[in-house]
Amino acid sequence: MLFIIHTAELNTKRVDFFELGQITFEKPDMETFKGLKLAYEASDKGGNIPTAFNAANELAVARFLDRKIKYLDIPDIIEYAMNEVSFIDNPSVDEILDTEKSVYEMIGESGKLVINVILAILVLSIIIIIHEFGHFIIAKANGITVVEFSLGFGPKLIHFKRAKQNTV
Repeated sequence: MLFIIHTAELNTKRVDFFELGQITFEKPDMETFKGLKLAYEASDKGGNIPTAFNAANELAVARFLDRKIKYLDIPDIIEYAMNEVSFIDNPSVDEILDTEKSVYEMIGESGKLVINVILAILVLSIIIIIHEFGHFIIAKANGITVVEFSLGFGPKLIHFKRAKQNTV
């Protein structure tokens, strides 16, 4: 297949490195530029890890461009893929393609998993609130004075307390 790449015209003067005379490079901060650190790690480890890096980067950038993730999530997705893929020291072409496919599946599933977990927590929370509020309503209907009503496992998430009443 033949691809023709069209580039946009720049309305600026091209850089002439001979005119510059000198270029100074500083050592990059690998903690700030986590993606660069991961690229070096993939290169150093070799095998099929650069393939995992590349496949994860492609998918993460696509998700970012679709506004499904934040920019700073990209390196985390790449790191996840690099750590989770099975290492192959000297992969064949088929093993490289399999690595790419497994990373695509891995990242595709992780996005769905996160959404499913969030939805499950939300639905479960609503069910618990309705259930606990049912106790409150039954108590009130039977003339029981409810002094305190709260929701939460451990720390109270929702809490209502009436002022103390004098009783004999």
